[in-house]
Amino acid sequence: MLPIMRNSKTKSIVITGHSIGGAIASLCSLWLLAYLQHISSSISVLCITFGSPMLGNQSFSNAILKERWGANFIHMVTKHDIMPRILFAPTMPHIAQLNSLLQFWQFSMANPSSLGNLAMQVTDGDKAELFSFVTTYLHHAATQEGVEGFFRPFGSFLFVSDEGAVCVESSAAVIKMMHLMFVTSSPDSNK
Repeated sequence: MLPIMRNSKTKSIVITGHSIGGAIASLCSLWLLAYLQHISSSISVLCITFGSPMLGNQSFSNAILKERWGANFIHMVTKHDIMPRILFAPTMPHIAQLNSLLQFWQFSMANPSSLGNLAMQVTDGDKAELFSFVTTYLHHAATQEGVEGFFRPFGSFLFVSDEGAVCVESSAAVIKMMHLMFVTSSPDSNK
């Protein structure tokens, strides 16, 4: 048994992560939820992610809903963050500097003044190409409900922008919000 669960005062566990760490936090939370269910524990689990990429398809999302674990997940998504949207696009081998682009986007989200030499390695054309590529496939995902191949969200999504915030739980509505917020953004946005 995990040491934290041996403590009789433990009532809840909060797991959090940013970007790829958010995906790892979600997987860890799913494992923990299954484990706690197996041992009939009353400890509650809450997973809060920030800018996490999607994890699974419709079947994966349905399995989480079937177990009634959706309420255990809150995913924060900002208007300009590409990471929660990136996996809606297929692999992008033709974009030569994909790794640099993703690092640029992630660093610009965290701290625009810390870009240093990374900004010099990424051209405006590369940023625009990645933005356009993801926007195109995100639009397709937003308008093609029920398509099995796409990643599907689970849990609650809190969409945040300068204009305010909104919480959405419906899988189809989450994808549409991801598209609508991103399409009103630009490759140079960093908020």
